[in-house]
Amino acid sequence: MLASSGSTRERLLIYGSYGTGKSKAVLDIAALLQATSTPSTIRILSTDDGPPRMLEGGYSSLSNVKVYDCVGFDDFDVIRRSAKSIADDSRPNDWAVIDMANHVWDAAQSYFSERAFGKSVDEYFLEMRAQLAAKQAANPKTKNENPFDGWKDWPVIKKLYNAVISDVMFGSKCNVIMICGEKKAMDDEDGDYQFVGQVPEGEKHLSHLVHTVIRFTRSKMGVYSMTTIKDREREQMQLLPISNFATQYLIGIAGWKV
Repeated sequence: MLASSGSTRERLLIYGSYGTGKSKAVLDIAALLQATSTPSTIRILSTDDGPPRMLEGGYSSLSNVKVYDCVGFDDFDVIRRSAKSIADDSRPNDWAVIDMANHVWDAAQSYFSERAFGKSVDEYFLEMRAQLAAKQAANPKTKNENPFDGWKDWPVIKKLYNAVISDVMFGSKCNVIMICGEKKAMDDEDGDYQFVGQVPEGEKHLSHLVHTVIRFTRSKMGVYSMTTIKDREREQMQLLPISNFATQYLIGIAGWKV
């Protein structure tokens, strides 16, 4: 049986560009749990069709993975219900995953825009951009504006988003993995990210809620690697080639035992 060496559950954020092995890392954990007869279930809130596709392919033998299908992430109510179900169904030795967490942030904004303004967030931003362009044409000194800035909207959007993240992160009371895409780091980003030049996509405070942040990359030669951005009281990795995340990180770095 696979077991943690300590009493603190895992709280990981894995981020990287598409095709860098983020979803595979989760299923490698599931495979190790199943191979060691560990009575744990991995529950995935999936806004990406990667996990279901992989479960029909090379990971079809896994029986310990449950996918909550939120592909398309255009129905925020489905995302909220899925997060609540994960929180209610999970046990301490289970794993709760959001793949991808940055889509939840996007979905919260779209949901708010549709309810508050009766239009999609894309339509709303286009309308606001057209109004700004008209203002700037009339007065060239008009500054650029964020359509949500200066209102009381962001706290509401963050509450919608945080309800999902909190259900999975804290309500589940089990091990947690958040998966995100990546974007270019700005000059004012946390110093931890400056040396890699890329930050997780989505709500910028998500990395503050986890113990571990790992960036996945794939070189032009097809080598998959992982680099530690933050990991409390553990060995740091710098472009460590990935063969199997479960054995390399959980056992090799985090100290899990079989």
